[in-house]
Amino acid sequence: MNILTIVAIILILGLISMVIEWVHDHFIPILIIAVIVAGLIFFRKITIITLAVGAVLSLIVLFIRFVLVPVFKRINSWIKGESLKRAELKLERRKAKEEEKQVSMLPERSQAFLIKSQECICELRTCNEKIINIDMKWRVERSQSLIGDICTEVKRVPEIGRDMEKLTSYYYPTLCKLVSKYAVYEERNVDDGNVKEEIVKAIDEINSALAVVIQNVIADDNMDVLTDISVVKQMIGRDGLK
Repeated sequence: MNILTIVAIILILGLISMVIEWVHDHFIPILIIAVIVAGLIFFRKITIITLAVGAVLSLIVLFIRFVLVPVFKRINSWIKGESLKRAELKLERRKAKEEEKQVSMLPERSQAFLIKSQECICELRTCNEKIINIDMKWRVERSQSLIGDICTEVKRVPEIGRDMEKLTSYYYPTLCKLVSKYAVYEERNVDDGNVKEEIVKAIDEINSALAVVIQNVIADDNMDVLTDISVVKQMIGRDGLK
C-alpha cells in the first residue's frame, strides 16, 4: 500500500464523516425531500397524500428529537443522580458507623470531648447559615475546620482528650455565643457601636488559639516519639546490643 492509497483512504473517510455529520444536522429537510422523491417515483407526481405523509413524518421526528429525547435524557440523569446520592448516603452511613465504633473505644473523657466538639460544630454551622457577610462566613467555617482537626488529633492520640476540658468549658461556648450574636446584629441591620467588628477580632483570636492547640498537640506527639526513640537507643547501648 503506497502513500497515495493511504491519503485517498483518509480523504474518503473524512468525506464520509462530513456527510454523516451533515445528514445528522439536516435530517428533517432530507426526510421531506426523500418523501417527495418517493412520491414522484411511485405516483409520478406530488400528491396531497405525499405532502401529508412528509409533514406527519417531519412532525414525528421533531417530536422525538426535541421532546422525547430531552425528556429521556433528564430521566436518565435523574436516575443516575439518585443512584449516586444513594451510594454517597450509604458510604456516609458506613463511615459514621465506623467512626462511632472507633469513638466508643476511646476513654470516657475523650468521648465526651468529641461529643461536645461535634455539638459546637453543628451549632456554628446553624448560625453560619444565617450570616450574610462572606468574610465572617469564612471565619466561622475556619472555626469548624479547626475544631474538626482537633477532634482528629484526639482520635489519633486519645490521651490528650483529658487535657481539652478548657476548650469545651469556655472556648467552645464563647465562640458559639459570639457567632450567634453576630448573626443577630447582622439581622437587625442597625448601628451596633462597632460590636460586630469586635466580634470578628475575637473570633480571629479564638481561631488562632485553636490553631496553636493543634500545633502543640502535634509537637507533644512528636516529642513523645523522639523520647521513645532516645530511650530505645539507650536500652540497646546498655544491653550491649549495639
